[in-house]
Amino acid sequence: MRKQHSLCGECFDEIPARIDVGSSGVVMEKVCPTHGVQRVMLERDPQFFMEMWSQYYDPAIGDPQRDVTHIIVTDRCNMECPHCYAHIDNKSKDPSVDSVVELAKKVNRSDLVVLSGAEPTTRRDLPDVCRRIIDEAGKGNVLLTNAIALSNYDYFTELNPYVANYAVSVHTKEYVKHPKLWEKKERALDHIQNAGAEYFVAFTATTLGDVGGILDEAIKYKDSAYMVKLRLGMKSGEQTPFLSELVETVVAEARKRGLSVKPYYLDNNLYHVFLNIGGQLFRLIRWPDVQTVLLEMLQTSPFARWIDVLGETNVVYQGLFIEAEKYGKLDMKAWRERNAGKPLMLVNGHA
Repeated sequence: MRKQHSLCGECFDEIPARIDVGSSGVVMEKVCPTHGVQRVMLERDPQFFMEMWSQYYDPAIGDPQRDVTHIIVTDRCNMECPHCYAHIDNKSKDPSVDSVVELAKKVNRSDLVVLSGAEPTTRRDLPDVCRRIIDEAGKGNVLLTNAIALSNYDYFTELNPYVANYAVSVHTKEYVKHPKLWEKKERALDHIQNAGAEYFVAFTATTLGDVGGILDEAIKYKDSAYMVKLRLGMKSGEQTPFLSELVETVVAEARKRGLSVKPYYLDNNLYHVFLNIGGQLFRLIRWPDVQTVLLEMLQTSPFARWIDVLGETNVVYQGLFIEAEKYGKLDMKAWRERNAGKPLMLVNGHA
């Protein structure tokens, strides 16, 4: 196959990579001048890999979704999800409203900004943040949230006029663990539904054994949420099932429940695939880690402005750097100095 680009698993420098598709799986080999040869399996099912590859590179298959760009509005959170990439610091001071608005003004690849963090709704002044982003930056707001604070009806009604779309991390009772927090999520979703707001729900599977329960929970939102995101929870360095295995499991569990399964061609690629399950749109996700990432797959929305030196680039790309810093696997200052002035595939032209 054609040569690709990846990141070194040790220093995160951009390096060339080669993909070999064989009967036993798909392997990427990449060479870092400092850390040598690195080989990693991208997918066990070569036929699935080639199908996803051909969809990504087929110009006839467009992406009708609207572009969005994530910005961080807080490092505080009211939960402790095990598979979160964010730096959570509940003692930190939130960036000022002025600085958030100025960051939103710098967004030039999207009409919508995703307010992310940690958890944006820990800010009591979030309604004012959203209003000013609309008035001064000319952008719409998408709220990426666990929805717990939205169980407070007064707070929700104050915020809702300034939110175009809610991205709600629902998960399951077992994942959330605390019954009172789960009750708050359900109450918040009632508020969102009763307001007729546009939203989608997201779930994290810690293992493939979680899929059946997630499908049972997701079905509850068929008539109100426009999409369900189901991702495999993973941390850098952990062995995680491949995307083909997630798809196989979801299809099997759906058919056990008598649900129809049809392909849905949006922006399917090596990291996510859309399916129509029982008339409900599902996006199945297995994000890459630094070992398996192919930069060619990350040239599309969603974008982020999380790390200045990375400009306005793909959210997964930036998430890899944030997670590496979080777990002490990357000295970002040293990376900046080492890569200053270098042409970077995703960054140049998108600062």
